[in-house]
Amino acid sequence: MNQPSNNVLKTTSVLLLFLIAINLIILDFKVFSPPPKISDIAIFISPTPATSDLSKKNYPQGSNSASIFPSPSSPPVSPNNSNSSNFLTSNTPAEYYIPLGGGTTSQNTYQDLTTTDTLIDTSGYGNITSAYFVAGLSNPTQNGFVQAQLYNVTDKHPVWNSTITLNNSASGTITSNPITLDSGPKLYRIQLLSSLQYPGTIENAKIRIVTE
Repeated sequence: MNQPSNNVLKTTSVLLLFLIAINLIILDFKVFSPPPKISDIAIFISPTPATSDLSKKNYPQGSNSASIFPSPSSPPVSPNNSNSSNFLTSNTPAEYYIPLGGGTTSQNTYQDLTTTDTLIDTSGYGNITSAYFVAGLSNPTQNGFVQAQLYNVTDKHPVWNSTITLNNSASGTITSNPITLDSGPKLYRIQLLSSLQYPGTIENAKIRIVTE
């Protein structure tokens, strides 16, 4: 009757010794094994949002943010071309250029170039000290002369001293004597003629206004 009990006891003792041996091996590995290298440890860093950097924006080459976004206190600068309108130059006195356009005629009496009609209100320009009619005239055949003037459509009269003439030349840019622009909003138009009825052209016409 004691034989089965002895077998169970022996089996139990063997299992306990086996478990103890395994625990000793694990403990020995943890105690005496070298610590892990820093390079073997994975480190995860959460990225932070990048701050805005204007210097990295896609500005045109050679430009900077100041030139693209001028300060509100800086006056606009008028480019030196005939298409500028109502822009102040950086010089004193101030200048404005009002583009009118152009046209062609072969008539020897003044023809209305209605496509040049421009409404100008002198009250918006402050104290005007002088004004000029400036335009490029061309007479390719150089027969006779080409002449132009400004016309006040509102008050139905030519603008005084606005006549410009191209004579003995194929083309040229001509500036009138100082002209007088009537007060208030007025509609202005270019009139053009060719004395010998050869095609004559006016282009890049504009009014130059000088103010204090």
